[in-house]
Amino acid sequence: MAALNPNRYAGPAEAALLRDDIAADEAARPELQQRAARAQTAVHNAKESLRAAQEAYESAQRIQDSVTHLEQLLEERLRLSRGFLHPIRLLPDELLATIFLDARDLGWHEDRQIAFTVAALCKGWRRAALSAPRLWAYVNCALRDESNGTTTPRWIPYIQTHLARSASVPLSVYISYYATKPLPYAAELWTIVTKLFRRASSFVFITSLNVTRELSLCMDQPAPDLVELDIGDGESSECTTSVFRMGAAFLAPRLTTFAHCGSKLRWSENRIYSSVTKVELRTEEFKTQHLLNLVRRFPNIRELDLFASNTLVSPIRISIHAAHLQKLCLTLSAGFMDSTVAQSFKFPSLREARIQAEGTTVWDQGDLATFLRSALATVVTLILELDVASGVALGLSACTRLESLTIGAKTKCCIDEDADVVFDALSHTDADGTWLCPQLRALTIRGCVSRDSLADTLISIADARCSSAPSGPASRLQSIDLLGSHNGPSWTVYKTVLQERLDSIIHA
Repeated sequence: MAALNPNRYAGPAEAALLRDDIAADEAARPELQQRAARAQTAVHNAKESLRAAQEAYESAQRIQDSVTHLEQLLEERLRLSRGFLHPIRLLPDELLATIFLDARDLGWHEDRQIAFTVAALCKGWRRAALSAPRLWAYVNCALRDESNGTTTPRWIPYIQTHLARSASVPLSVYISYYATKPLPYAAELWTIVTKLFRRASSFVFITSLNVTRELSLCMDQPAPDLVELDIGDGESSECTTSVFRMGAAFLAPRLTTFAHCGSKLRWSENRIYSSVTKVELRTEEFKTQHLLNLVRRFPNIRELDLFASNTLVSPIRISIHAAHLQKLCLTLSAGFMDSTVAQSFKFPSLREARIQAEGTTVWDQGDLATFLRSALATVVTLILELDVASGVALGLSACTRLESLTIGAKTKCCIDEDADVVFDALSHTDADGTWLCPQLRALTIRGCVSRDSLADTLISIADARCSSAPSGPASRLQSIDLLGSHNGPSWTVYKTVLQERLDSIIHA
């Protein structure tokens, strides 16, 4: 089919149709033009309204900004005016410095920058801080690997500032040195640590590195103000072979607390430290001779926390005498002690003791009984965390002053049958009518009571020693506490029922 020629003239029929369409469109044009005019007027009006609204918004925003600025100026003037009238401005520098010190002692000591913080607040506080040497007497350093690889000794200026601004006030020093290798400025560090130690009243140094030689050299000097000394390198991979030496020049006439954890300890001099009353030792080597040297070196010791890493033995009779010892915590690790050592203790003032056993070594029951009679006869409070058996019952016969007894194996969940002999002995008198531990007021069981026979024995103890018992020891039992840690629901229910039964008997 041939395409129509767009340039042709319409034929008669087509022309008639076109004339009708043109006539209709011509008739509709005025109305559409009127609608377009109305729409254009609406758009114009909307634009005018939008422009007016925009101008109103901008005007309101300028007013708001101006008012806000005026308000801020007013608040600032009020703040300054009130600040000038604040009572704290009347405080003398001495009292303000005392407030800083109290704030530090209430917990700000955890902030290593406290002195710098208050000194940077304002001119008046800076003057008060700089006039208070005691504020700068707390030095707390956390020496770590430099994350950015820098060799800048950033802690050196910090320590130097404290040394300078603390004047002659004795220092409380806490240094934790945990790094994978010595810091690049170690030489400068030890020089300034030496100065800190010379000025220290309290010196705590904890490290994961083997720095026993460097630290020994730092401490080989007089420390006239030193009261507390605590050295720990137990996390060092070389602490089993390294030796920490207390040098011949070390002299601390005011020292009261000495603690060391980690490497072997050697003293270069047989000097006596009569001012020391508290000692804590957890070293890689501790033998009988070390114990003898300890009580000789610290004749006035009152508190002793000791980790015996070696079996304590002696081929000859010895005497381990600590006339003033009041509190003892003894942990036996690799082994225990023979009968010679067990009978050598003389602690006439001992009132509180905690005896722990680690590992699987079994303590001879005869030696255990001898130790309890020798060392613990005067105790009032006793905690036994070891395998309790007949030796404990025999040894407790000497503990006539004992008022509080805690029994529990540290490495076991439940109290085993070997302990029954101790609980049975506590439930009645012996053949001579004598009560074991006649002054006992509190009995604590750290372990699950998993057997009915043991539960019955505990009930018998409560019946025999409660205040309403027709006959019993002079001092009646006031509590039996079950502190088993087993998480099973059946034990929880059993423990609750048994505890309520014991309480009802004792408090009837």
